[in-house]
Formats: sequence, C-alpha cells, structure tokens
Amino acid sequence: LDPKTCIMLNGNTRFLVGFDLIATLREKLKTNTPIVAQNDANLFTLAEAWGGAGLHYSKYKNVPFEDQVVVGITLGTGVGGGFVTKGKILSGANGSALEVGHIVLHAGGNKCYCGQQGCAETYLSGTAINKTMDSTVLLELAAQGNSDVLQFMIDYRLDLVQFLSIINNLFN
Repeated sequence: LDPKTCIMLNGNTRFLVGFDLIATLREKLKTNTPIVAQNDANLFTLAEAWGGAGLHYSKYKNVPFEDQVVVGITLGTGVGGGFVTKGKILSGANGSALEVGHIVLHAGGNKCYCGQQGCAETYLSGTAINKTMDSTVLLELAAQGNSDVLQFMIDYRLDLVQFLSIINNLFN
C-alpha cells in the first residue's frame, strides 16, 4: 500500500491494484468515520506481537510489547511478511517493507506476477500449491503414500526451510 494514499501498488489480489478501497468504502457506507488500510501480513504480525505469541513472550520473559522485535510470515494466497518494532509496524519508505514473497528461491524459476522469476511466492503460497494439484487431493494422495506427492511435499519443505533460513539470517 502506498503509505500516503493507501492505494495498493502491487499484490497478488490483482483486481485491487490501483483501487481506492478507502474512498469506495466511505461512499458505500456513507460515513466520514476514519477508515484505515494496511497490509494483511503487517496486521497479522502486529496482532501476534500484541496479543498472541508476543503476549506470551512478554509474560514469560518479562519483555514488554514495546520492547519486542517481531517478524511474522504468512503463507496463504501469497507469501507475506510483517515487521513490528517498538510496538509499531515498519512499512518502509514506500509501503513495501518485508515483501518476502519476492525473495528469489530458484534463479530462473517460475515466473512471478512481480516480473521476477523464482520468487518464494511461486513455490510456497497456497496458490502455487493449487496450481500443481488441489490441496485436498494432495493431502489424500500423501496419506495414501503416493510417491510423486510425497516428493512434492519434500521439495516444498526444503524450499520452506531455505526461505525461513534466509529470513532468520536477515533478522537474527
């Protein structure tokens, strides 16, 4: 999201790119009530820091929310990331901080909507998995011991470990 206009500049929900969601909501709801838009992975990370894993960390390690440094990763339609420090979301200069789904895992690999090839999102997202096979069928075949599906799952796990290792090395 553009930090000034809150208009989506890029994303895997392509129909929202360039769309003024806040203005549309104000018009449809006929309200002047403040409406805030933010990246879903950023909000997930903030919620976990404030009331989820971060709350438990705060209780057990006696580290207040405002003193925590939290990185969150989402694996869903896309692959996202959020970063919270001093109780606030780090959005970056142009709203694109922690777009970790575009870390290249395989040079020259799968084409991504961002224009690069081999992005983590093209291997680790639910969308990427479902391009290979419906996830329900995938799990059923894995339970049956299908060797092709089990190999797919091994490859997925290896890509995920590589991806998380990169994230860990960046922040730890």
